Order: sequence, then structure tokens, then C-alpha cells
Amino acid sequence: MKVCGCHQCASKRETLNSGSLPGHRHRGTLSDLGSSASRMAVCVLVGLMGVDVIGDGRAAFAQSGRTAAARPSENRSVVVPRVLVTAISDTEVPAQVAGVLAEVAAREGTIVAQGDTLARVDDAEARMTEALAEIEMAIAEKQASATPLVEAAEAAHEVAKSNLRRAEESLANFGRSISQAEMDEYRLRATETKTSVWEQRHKIEIAGLTHRHRRQQLDLAQDRSQRHRVLAPVNGMVKEVPREVGEWVIPGQPIARIIRLDRLRCVGFLAAETIRLHEGDAELVGMEATLFVPSIEAPDAKTFRGTLTFLDPEIEPESDQIRIWVEVENVGLKLRPGDRGTLVLDFPNRRENR
Repeated sequence: MKVCGCHQCASKRETLNSGSLPGHRHRGTLSDLGSSASRMAVCVLVGLMGVDVIGDGRAAFAQSGRTAAARPSENRSVVVPRVLVTAISDTEVPAQVAGVLAEVAAREGTIVAQGDTLARVDDAEARMTEALAEIEMAIAEKQASATPLVEAAEAAHEVAKSNLRRAEESLANFGRSISQAEMDEYRLRATETKTSVWEQRHKIEIAGLTHRHRRQQLDLAQDRSQRHRVLAPVNGMVKEVPREVGEWVIPGQPIARIIRLDRLRCVGFLAAETIRLHEGDAELVGMEATLFVPSIEAPDAKTFRGTLTFLDPEIEPESDQIRIWVEVENVGLKLRPGDRGTLVLDFPNRRENR
């Protein structure tokens, strides 16, 4: 044990070594004696803690406290018991059109992928409308590609202009070599061919717009036909199929219910004081976590890795707790919604106090 070297402790040691009572050498008040005893107790305590004291013991003790507070805390884990496993996505898939159910492919308990056909509403009329739209679109496409007609009209116009130019040159050089009636015929022919070029180009433009219109009609017909098919919006397991073949359905009526199982959500509550120890929620969202099912104490507990995705901005007033979400990967689909377990959060290092 280190011995304190302050003036008060040295005086106390000399008094005890002399064999005299403190009251015979020191005629102070009882409060002075109490103060001296308190200081000596502090010095002994500091000596036990291994802190070197030079001068005033209280100042050294305060300095040692500041030094300890400046050290960053170590990585720590927080255990959240009795968390509830829930589904991230539990979707009721509705019919989009009215009609008779012609096919129900979904069965309870089957795993489906996004885009798989669950059911089909009678689509005979929709398929015929789609086929008609395809034919009309093909006709419009042919009309829009009739560029040779434009080229022929342009060539005829060039010939008519050349004939008119030669006739004018002949009339200028040889006087009455060409009659006025023939000149009028040349001019009329040039005008007619010019009009024909404009007409063919206009037809091509109209055909192009018609083709775009038919394309939109075909897309609309295909979309209407597609709406007769009820498709899985997400990957998951079919939990319920409340409709059967032959039933009449209307838009919005549920055809199947799909629950996502490949990734699940754990809901638990964390003490608000744990969050207050950190500077903000932003550094906590995304931290790693481990789920133990049925509990961390169970010898055969199954573990699932996940990340913290949500911290409730509100604190529960009665329990002073914050609701948290942790999403875990359900490898092998061994975890089920409704399971309970223990969640271990790997909190990051706290920043140094300044």
C-alpha cells in the first residue's frame, strides 16, 4: 500500500508515534478532528486504489476520476428477451377484374415466386380483343412503311419539272415551237406531281400516327388480358385460398394470401436509457444483431443473424422503453412468424467524452 505524503497525514503519524493523545497536542475543535480523520480516510482509500497523491489528496482523486471518464467504453452487447417474430409482408392478393374464376393454381402451403400465376378469371373475350388489336396494329405498321409510294411520287415530280423546264427553254429559243396549250399541260403536270408528293408524305405521316395509336390499343388489350391473371406480388408461401373454380369474383376481392418467409422481423423493446447513452439513433440503425430461438439459454437454440432497421421515435411512457425492429434472414425457413426468442444487439463503441 502506498503511503500518503500530505502534511495532515504526516502530522497524524508523528502524533501516533509519540504515544500522546491527539487532544493533548492539538487543541482544535471536534470538527477539525473530524476533518482530519476524513482527509486521512480519503488518502488511505486513494492509496488502496493505487493513485499517487502529491499535495492535496482531493485534487488528485478528482483528477483520477476525470482520467477514467475520458477512456472510451468497450464494445458491449445488450440482451432483449422475449422478442416476437412477425412477418414483414403478409399480402392478400385481390382479383383485378370481374368474372368467373376459370382456374385456381395456388394451393395452401406451396412456395411461390414473384410473378407466378395464382388464379385466372375467364379471359376469352379479352384474348379475342387482344388478337384483334394485334391485327389492326400489323395493318397500321404496313401502311406506315409504304415509303416506295413517296419515292415514286417524288420521281414523277422530278420528270414533270424537267419536261416543263425543257418546254420553257424551247419556247424561249424557237419562238412558236410549242403552243400555249402544251405549256399549260406541262405546268399542270408539274403541279399535279408536286401535289402527289405532298399527298403521299401526308399519308405516311397519318399511317405513322395510326401505327402509334394501334400500338397503344394493343398494349391496352394486352394489359386487360393480363389483369385476368392473378399473379404473386412477392416470394413467399400461400397461406390461404378462399375462392374456388366457378365462383364469381369482383375487383378487390381476395383470391389468395401470401406470407413472406425468407426474411422476417423481430419486434422487441429496449430500455430508453440504453439509447440515451449514445449520441443519436443514426449510428444504431443498421447495427448487427443475433436472434436465439427459443432463448439464449436453450442448449439447442437456433441462431439467426440480422440488422436493426427501426427505432421507434416515441418512448413508452409507462415502461420507459423504445420499440425496435430487427430483420433477420430466415435461412432454411426454420423460423416462423409467432416464434419468440432472445435478441442480442451488438452495440458499437461509444465515442469519447469531451
